[in-house]
Amino acid sequence: MAALLHDVGHGPFSHSFEQVLKGYQCAPLHEEWTATFVSREDSEIHQQLQDNDIDIASLSSVFTKSSERRLARPYRQIVSSQLDVDRMDYLVRDSHFAGVAVGRFDIHYLIHSLVVVSHGENGTKTLGITPKGVKAYEAFLLARQLMNRTVYFHHNVKVLEFMMEHFLRLVIAHMDEINTTCALTPFVPPYLKRVAAAVRQDIKKATLMAEGNHDYIRLTEDAIWGPRVCDGRQ
Repeated sequence: MAALLHDVGHGPFSHSFEQVLKGYQCAPLHEEWTATFVSREDSEIHQQLQDNDIDIASLSSVFTKSSERRLARPYRQIVSSQLDVDRMDYLVRDSHFAGVAVGRFDIHYLIHSLVVVSHGENGTKTLGITPKGVKAYEAFLLARQLMNRTVYFHHNVKVLEFMMEHFLRLVIAHMDEINTTCALTPFVPPYLKRVAAAVRQDIKKATLMAEGNHDYIRLTEDAIWGPRVCDGRQ
């Protein structure tokens, strides 16, 4: 469940939007939102987990730095490590939708090669692989390197990311001017207005997270990409 939910707190444009938010101390990042959606009692995700008898305290510990009830290290490494399900998933999926072959590797063989390894006299346990899985892991590492060079750091991708990040920063920085322009105000997603107000009024992160919870959930890529109908106009 932690693997399925680990990115649920991401905003539109994933890490690009995260780069924008990092510039404002009052703005929660996606790990904080994920932990909130899992642990907050009025969250639909929380309610579903509760209805299915999932140990919410242990699950949410994966997304927080300090927790009394932490999952064992190998389990947490499945969700976040150099050999986690996130990387396995996005490499195969992105190579498919980008139409390139460089991100492919034998994901099923790699998964079946995962084991728990004990280290030293203290018996520290970590996620590891069997000797036969080394080649599959090497193919996985090569796929990451080639996808970085071919897709993720392609100049067209980086230019689009830069433009989108710059655009979002401009919207937040010039929110007062936008609010005085009636033709533009209806098109700005409410959460961006909240971030701008929090920066201007020095509102704390916890307050923004509590009051802007539903606005953040509604902040999708479509809300930024697509036109919105306001007063019969687009």
